[in-house]
Amino acid sequence: MNRHKHLKAFKEAIVRCKLIRKDLEKINSNIEVWNYRQQRDFAETAYIQTLEEIIDQGKKYLSLNPEADESIRVAIDIEKYSNILEALS
Repeated sequence: MNRHKHLKAFKEAIVRCKLIRKDLEKINSNIEVWNYRQQRDFAETAYIQTLEEIIDQGKKYLSLNPEADESIRVAIDIEKYSNILEALS
């Protein structure tokens, strides 16, 4: 992959992560559903995997493009999502 594809994958994973987080909030607000636990576990697993993908794609982008303006934002986002992942572990 080239740096543009890694950046695109990084941004797509961030969007996916936000959508999964919204789904988790919706699932957690309706704990009366018969398959609540299954839905929550599935969404949490997807959330963690997406966080890992954000970090991985961001690191790959930075390794190919260390001196661009976008790199600063990517590095900040990597740190933010690493902290979230660490808090969940």
